[in-house]
Amino acid sequence: MLEDHKAGIPLTEDERRLFFAYLDDPENIRLLESFISEDLLNVNPDQIDEKQKTESLENLYKRLAIPSDEHKEATPVRKLLKWKIGWAAIFIIGICSVAVLVLSRREQFLTAKNQNDHIIKKSLITPGKNGAVLTLADGKQIVLDSMQNGVISVAGNGQASLANGKLNYKAVQVSGQQAAIAYNTISTPLGRQYQVQLSDGTSVWLNAASSIRFPAVFSGKDRVVEISGEAYFEVVHNSKMPFKVKAGNQVIEDIGTHFDIKAYSDEPLVKTTLVEGAVSVSTATQHVTLEPGEQASAASGGINVVKVDIDEVMAWKSGFFAFDDASFDDIMRQLSRWYNVSVEYHNAGNGQRFTGKIDRSLPLADVLNGLQFSKAHFKIDENERKIIVLP
Repeated sequence: MLEDHKAGIPLTEDERRLFFAYLDDPENIRLLESFISEDLLNVNPDQIDEKQKTESLENLYKRLAIPSDEHKEATPVRKLLKWKIGWAAIFIIGICSVAVLVLSRREQFLTAKNQNDHIIKKSLITPGKNGAVLTLADGKQIVLDSMQNGVISVAGNGQASLANGKLNYKAVQVSGQQAAIAYNTISTPLGRQYQVQLSDGTSVWLNAASSIRFPAVFSGKDRVVEISGEAYFEVVHNSKMPFKVKAGNQVIEDIGTHFDIKAYSDEPLVKTTLVEGAVSVSTATQHVTLEPGEQASAASGGINVVKVDIDEVMAWKSGFFAFDDASFDDIMRQLSRWYNVSVEYHNAGNGQRFTGKIDRSLPLADVLNGLQFSKAHFKIDENERKIIVLP
């Protein structure tokens, strides 16, 4: 539906009624205001001339069937748009996409339940949060999200300190013989994400259902870690001791860089995306070097390199889902990991594709209600923690 509005197709009567029913609640108006503000942080009103501003805003009013200035009565929508968004914001965002996109991201449909049979009631299933499990070299497991700040003994010449939801490793001096290498693993369950700083200063962010295995202290000729799931790295470069990541059938070597690796077992490809600097990506049969903005996808047929949208790839780290012509299955996999739910298909999605950006802090019901704008329908089984995709 959003694409229709961008193309100039007005809201239908049902959509308009749903929209105004939503705005009957002052709290919903406040939420709409806050999300518009969030989406417009980078807008520069001085770059838009006054004629464009006026025409764009009036065009939006007409498509939403909001009374124009010649009418004495101002609707809540008109008051909100004119006051908060301003003329330039309407022009920048594009006709009608502001209202429709924002509504797809919050509790917009809950107050209009009687107008739509597919409204999903407010659910107890909440979004993921910070947390992980640390497995030490001796097999002992520590649930990090339930621990207080403090120092953790990790064996070998390493020490880890927990502070404000982040685990920081460092090398410590130990008298006598060189201690044996102690490998630790940090794993994020479904519905969790976590950040760790390795002993060399490299920072790693783990997405949901991911893990990293690493030595508590690096030694030898290179620094090698292994991951599954998705992780973003900001590597402290050391040409004398290269940093390497093993992920699926790839080995990624840092050349002074920030990069993301997506290597879930239920994904068809292992994908390495370079954000900054340079990396080399190798398989048993091929080797490539990436430039910023490039993504390497490795499968049995070799490595394929394409240009990608960095903001979309890194949206998870910034607290969003970002979809650009994403498949139904791709979206369901992401929701499943972040909300710790399974997916039951009574409908395969009929080849639908999705484009948009959704806040990962929203309850599951709100996200699914937003997706229903694209004629996909769902229900939630809270007892089984399951999304059911309806026919």
